[in-house]
Amino acid sequence: MLHTIVGKTEIERRVALNTIGPWWDGNEVWLVVAGRGHVSPLFPTWYATMFSALYLALLIRCCSP
Repeated sequence: MLHTIVGKTEIERRVALNTIGPWWDGNEVWLVVAGRGHVSPLFPTWYATMFSALYLALLIRCCSP
């Protein structure tokens, strides 16, 4: 969200995005793993319903290059 404020020029924006890029991807994976790990055992019916409803979106997201 801050890259438009931090980077005044296109080069500065690229530097800001390249700086946070590797950390963001790692944090995104942990959020998904933690969400799945906590939701399924605590709320199995809700998780099954949510997973069934969002299966196509998950499949597209996971299998897209």
